[in-house]
Amino acid sequence: SDYTHTPDVRVFFSTLCDHRVCEPCIARLYDPGPYKCPSCHRMLSARDFSREPLEAREVDTEVKVRRQLAEIFCKTEEDFVSNDEYNDYLMEREDIVDRLVNSASQDEAQETWREIEKYRQQHAEQIQRIQRLAPKRK
Repeated sequence: SDYTHTPDVRVFFSTLCDHRVCEPCIARLYDPGPYKCPSCHRMLSARDFSREPLEAREVDTEVKVRRQLAEIFCKTEEDFVSNDEYNDYLMEREDIVDRLVNSASQDEAQETWREIEKYRQQHAEQIQRIQRLAPKRK
């Protein structure tokens, strides 16, 4: 079946190469075992497909990381003596987001999470105080 002529057919994206394949083709070609991507010929299996394209998956990951870090790196401008110090703090947080979202390896990401945990432990009282004062999210 051709998904361009059948609008109700769902299209999935390879998590390895991000090429599109329709749901019936995934069931027919990839459920029995590995099969080549029709676009780049990379070997794929049924579990290598997602409903979301790579860009959407990357955005979801970054949003999750930002939410997690906002709970830990939760200081506000009032916590700093100067705007420059506050801006440095925000830049440090952005650098951490970048290291997690664009890490070169699993080891690099794990090391960054260890640094975050160390920061969280060192600033636990302040984090808890800020969280208690923050408005509750729905």
